[in-house]
Amino acid sequence: MKTTASTNALTTAAAVPAASAARADADTAVNGQAYGPVDSDAGTDGTGGAGGPAGPAGPTPDATVNAFFAAFGARDLAGLTALVAEDAEWNIPGDPAIVPWAGLRHGRDTLADGFFAPLFAATEPLSFEVVHAHAHTAGDASDGVTAVYVHGRFAYRFRPSQQLLDDEFVMRFTTAGGRVTSYRIFEDSLLLARVHTGDWALGLAAA
Repeated sequence: MKTTASTNALTTAAAVPAASAARADADTAVNGQAYGPVDSDAGTDGTGGAGGPAGPAGPTPDATVNAFFAAFGARDLAGLTALVAEDAEWNIPGDPAIVPWAGLRHGRDTLADGFFAPLFAATEPLSFEVVHAHAHTAGDASDGVTAVYVHGRFAYRFRPSQQLLDDEFVMRFTTAGGRVTSYRIFEDSLLLARVHTGDWALGLAAA
């Protein structure tokens, strides 16, 4: 569902139906996730870059990232881990003592229990929109590394607090051989921690 909000919004669960209805003008859906219009400055040939999959179609010029988004929308853990390189680096800025899926992780085997499972357990996805995506392949297209930058918005309801986060993000992927080799997200990690816990002070005494 395409979000129409222009600023971050923090609401209670009672406001979620109205917020969701405001995003009902979806353009395209992939596995239940809605994508708005995409301005794709394609640095790949649309086949996933360095040996990547030929599909599925999606909101970015890189088929590996599109497949990752489709599996993420379906919460397909096996499909997600199959798309991640064995030695991948995963970076979610934040304190894992507050947000369990945050932090820097190395290796595909750290992600199922360290990232995907706690994120899925804590969140109910409400909307996801890609505003712009572009990709660039360094080296030969057959064996190079593709960097993919994705700018968009998402909204989640966090189950521990029953509060809603509507935020803007930039995701940076690198892909090679049909696998995601690194991932980093740029988002409002402080607001996310506050919404996840429902504690604006994050346990700190008021100054």
